[in-house]
Amino acid sequence: LCDSLLLQSITNPGPYSTSSIDESLGMRDGQGYDGATVYYPVNTNTGLLSSFVIVPGFMNTEFTIQNWGPFLASHGIVTMTIGTNLLTDDHIHRRDALIDAIISLKNENTRLASPLFGKIDTNSFAVGGFSKGGGGAQLVPSINSDVKAIIALYPWLESPALSDLNHSVPLMIV
Repeated sequence: LCDSLLLQSITNPGPYSTSSIDESLGMRDGQGYDGATVYYPVNTNTGLLSSFVIVPGFMNTEFTIQNWGPFLASHGIVTMTIGTNLLTDDHIHRRDALIDAIISLKNENTRLASPLFGKIDTNSFAVGGFSKGGGGAQLVPSINSDVKAIIALYPWLESPALSDLNHSVPLMIV
């Protein structure tokens, strides 16, 4: 019984309806990534919203991680899925893409025409990624102190320096 309840809780959408925006609707088009979609809950009255930015792995497109967007948004988390400039971008480029995407999300909080105007907690972001994206996500806190959590899905890092990983940000590795 416990296992079936857990499975339901992690696979069912949350209580919120969701919507999405992208660059075609006026969102900033960052140079560090190629293509982005922001998914957000539309019927919340819970104050400022937490945000999560996720980047795909080596040779993967934004499409491969897009299902996280509506799922997490339905649980009240603004979620931005991004693509990479090149499918072969390394973990450093993916780190930089995540940092650039955080800038775009912060802009949505101040862009008057944005449905997220004034709704994003700009001091608290989580980042994540798959493979090289997960490796890049682990490197973000050493550069951006707004990152409060990391989710690394099968992360890949090549010869990281200890200083790159020397931070106190909670990290979940799957």
